[in-house]
Amino acid sequence: MSLAEVLAAVWGKVVRAELDERQAAVLDRAFVADVRGGRFAVLPVADAVIARSLQCVRRHRLRGADAVQLASALLAREADPGVDTMAVFDRRLRTAAVAEGLALLPA
Repeated sequence: MSLAEVLAAVWGKVVRAELDERQAAVLDRAFVADVRGGRFAVLPVADAVIARSLQCVRRHRLRGADAVQLASALLAREADPGVDTMAVFDRRLRTAAVAEGLALLPA
């Protein structure tokens, strides 16, 4: 879901006239190349993520995909306390991530 969310954010900027089609296509290709190149880990949605995402929906009134993203970040932090930063562009998800004690990118 996060892959779709990133590309939705990029192409949403075209809809809002913040990027043109060419710029969005460059970002789209670069992101997909980074994913394929291993710069980002792509993981299946585990039962623990689904359970935590339900808590995130209830606590922060997030949309489904946003709750999955936040739940994944929180579980990653539990597994490795050094994972304390989340890339977030959605205002409501940013608010929830900060409430959960995560640092944000972009800052």
